[in-house]
Amino acid sequence: MDMMDESVMVKLKKVVIYLLILLMWTGCTESSSKVVGQHEVEPLYELVSGSTRKISQIAGDYDFQSGQLTPNQTITRYNLMGTDGGNSFEYDGKLWFFFGDSDHIFPVSEDMENLNAMAWATVEDPENLTLQFLTDTERIPGKTVWLAPILVDAQGQEKNLQAFNTQLDGFSDGDDLYVLWSQDFMSRSVLSKTDDPTAPFKIVYDLGDSHFINVDAVGQNDIEIPGLEEYGRTDWILFYGSGTVKNKHVYMAVTPRDRLREGDRDAVYFLSGYDFSQSEPVLNWSKDEDKSVRLFEIEGNGFDFTMGPFHSPWGGTEPNVFFVEKLNLYFAVYTDLFTVRLRTANSPWGPWTDPITIFVPWEDYGYGPAFGTFLHNPELADGKTLKPGDCAGGEHHPLCDRIHDDGHEADGGGVYGAWVIEKFLEVSENGEITLYYLLSTQNPYNVVLLTSRLQKR
Repeated sequence: MDMMDESVMVKLKKVVIYLLILLMWTGCTESSSKVVGQHEVEPLYELVSGSTRKISQIAGDYDFQSGQLTPNQTITRYNLMGTDGGNSFEYDGKLWFFFGDSDHIFPVSEDMENLNAMAWATVEDPENLTLQFLTDTERIPGKTVWLAPILVDAQGQEKNLQAFNTQLDGFSDGDDLYVLWSQDFMSRSVLSKTDDPTAPFKIVYDLGDSHFINVDAVGQNDIEIPGLEEYGRTDWILFYGSGTVKNKHVYMAVTPRDRLREGDRDAVYFLSGYDFSQSEPVLNWSKDEDKSVRLFEIEGNGFDFTMGPFHSPWGGTEPNVFFVEKLNLYFAVYTDLFTVRLRTANSPWGPWTDPITIFVPWEDYGYGPAFGTFLHNPELADGKTLKPGDCAGGEHHPLCDRIHDDGHEADGGGVYGAWVIEKFLEVSENGEITLYYLLSTQNPYNVVLLTSRLQKR
């Protein structure tokens, strides 16, 4: 090889190396610029000391904590023993509550187990909340039970709404009621609609299966969304989702309300990148759910949901996002490691503040910790754990708290699914916020109504 060839080869090698470095740098730039300006934001609020308390128990005839009659008497009235969930929304002049897997007080066949339930508030007072469940007198001859919702596909084929195939959230466009459901044992989400909750909910489209397995919806009217300026100022539905264990954080998608009414799944846009370092946010959107980027992180490690032969890939996060018009502020409430946390943001996409804690079951807010009052605590003073049978029949262990489902004295309680009742939210003249929210309890299997107050930091 002569000197000219060697010189050319050296130059070519330098060019190749330069191009490789440039390619790597470009790749890093694209990756790092996908999420820019995601930094710690100090919380705006803090919990008012001692303000978190339980108000009532939703299901059952007797309150596990007090032994007093519950406001709803669901066993006597509907043969409903336990339930979970409790998303609320307004539709057709009523405040509705949709509950998840619900249990009969008596044995039933497999096709009647873990059915969803629907109710509306007859007393819209958070301190005296009373619900009227929709009823069914045909499912079990001779008995009045709660009416289970029916979900059908475009061909009218009924879909499974049992055991983790459950309601996620609902909203109204004035005429129709839209409800989000999980399907395939919490593996994907679908959007449905009806004009009558007693009639079947018809699936509009599949929403997500990786980042949007559990979904909450927020309606926002007459706004313009950066990155989607072609739609101008219009009405939107904002979806906040969480997905698999790998994608257990909180993500965002949007769709124009009129395109949703048309059933246009192609008009759903997933937030795929953002830059908060500029004076105005720069948002990127994609029609590919797998390109979603998280709005904020969930601290826990997620859960492995398995029930018999069924396994769910869902990571366990249940985001509850809502807008408080009086404060012009967005709130996100969720449970993480048995802890109810809260964040706020000035815009629906953030940046979101660091979380504050508004409830943990082992803390005493002035009424005793939840463990041992309305959550079962299987731990005894001697460090041992209760065994099955210790709290059964008349032979109660002297340290048994009796706050548990039959046969589950060895299973500890826990909390999940904190759903704020937006209609009850109060803002005082000094800016203090009173939240009322439903919280699912693992043992006993039930729902309790709690309240917490927030004050400015």
